[in-house]
Amino acid sequence: MIIEIPDDVMAHAPLSEDEIRIEVLAVLYKKRVLTLEKAARLAGITRFDFQHILAERQIPIHYDESDLEMDLRHLSELKH
Repeated sequence: MIIEIPDDVMAHAPLSEDEIRIEVLAVLYKKRVLTLEKAARLAGITRFDFQHILAERQIPIHYDESDLEMDLRHLSELKH
């Protein structure tokens, strides 16, 4: 999907295209529309960098029991 913002609107916006993309992705992550990994990938940055952006905006990381189980499973697989 492509969202077009008219040039005259962008001329008055204090944000670059990349900054607007990050803001939209942060909101979509906050609303649980996107996962952390997907939002970071769409932003073109690492998960760690996206987590830093979320922290700056005081958006908590979504991490629940199923995430923990998946992380533990991946760690177990790495051991073998």
